[in-house]
Amino acid sequence: MTSITRTLKGVKRLIFALLAIVLMVNVILAQNPGKRLRERLGGGGGNEMKQQRLEMRQERLGIKQERLRQRVGKNLNPGFGGGMQARVWARALKLTDEQIIRMRQVMRVSAENYLLTQKQVQEKRFQLEQATFSETLNEEVLKQIAIDLGKLEGQQILLRTKVQVQIRNILTSEQLKLYNELRFGLNPSGDFLEKENDAPAEQKNNNQ
Repeated sequence: MTSITRTLKGVKRLIFALLAIVLMVNVILAQNPGKRLRERLGGGGGNEMKQQRLEMRQERLGIKQERLRQRVGKNLNPGFGGGMQARVWARALKLTDEQIIRMRQVMRVSAENYLLTQKQVQEKRFQLEQATFSETLNEEVLKQIAIDLGKLEGQQILLRTKVQVQIRNILTSEQLKLYNELRFGLNPSGDFLEKENDAPAEQKNNNQ
């Protein structure tokens, strides 16, 4: 009976000792948790860092897309240019508010399509460069990439032409006539474009 009592007391002491060790470990970990434990206790610190990196990448992508959109106006230029030049043309042609709104809508829709095509063109050009300077040249693959690139660039030309046609259809017959006169003879800023008859006399003498 005495030996059993001693054994039970020993078991109790062992249990208390293990509980004390576990408690000490928990206290230490709470004061200085490891990386993974910090992420768990901190509500997913690692996920928060990943989210911040993702937002930074999206922000950089947005900046690149905005720069590309700014260049789109030049590539889709229906003849009026952009910024100050567009406002000068609007005054010269006496565009109405409705015409300006319709033109902006045309440019906005076309810009989205152009951005998509421009991205595909850039990717195809990169593929063409890789295929051209690869260690093993495959002329068939190179030819197909060049054909695909030509089709995409043709789509860009077609898109610009469609924009010009849509802008033309917004103008009245009088505005279209005035636009052609200004475009081929006089800038809306008031400066005459140089014509063959306006060339310097010295140049005319040399030509004769």
